[in-house]
Amino acid sequence: MTLLTICYFGEFEKNDQGQWTWKWNGVNGESFAALHVSANTSYTELYHDIGNLLILDSSEYDMEFGFLFPSNTYFSVPPVKITSDMQLKWLIELNEKHRTPLCNSCMERSTCEQT
Repeated sequence: MTLLTICYFGEFEKNDQGQWTWKWNGVNGESFAALHVSANTSYTELYHDIGNLLILDSSEYDMEFGFLFPSNTYFSVPPVKITSDMQLKWLIELNEKHRTPLCNSCMERSTCEQT
């Protein structure tokens, strides 16, 4: 089991030095939690677990996961989006040596009315 830090209610942006950072935009400022995940955890399981943790209504919100590589002074690596089991496994393995938070952006679903 790996302890995975989850940062939520924020988004990735570049700072004045051109480096990618995570900017919290939650009501109460910084928001984070931790979950124990196994190497066999699927993307779908994690999506469901984080949705439950945040008490999100899946009919109203979508979530997008990503992470930043540990700071590199030579160049800025853009955030890595996690959309599959393979990418999640990569993050879990990375966390065994370098604490790398999973960043979660919550987006309100748009409602389209049919006429």
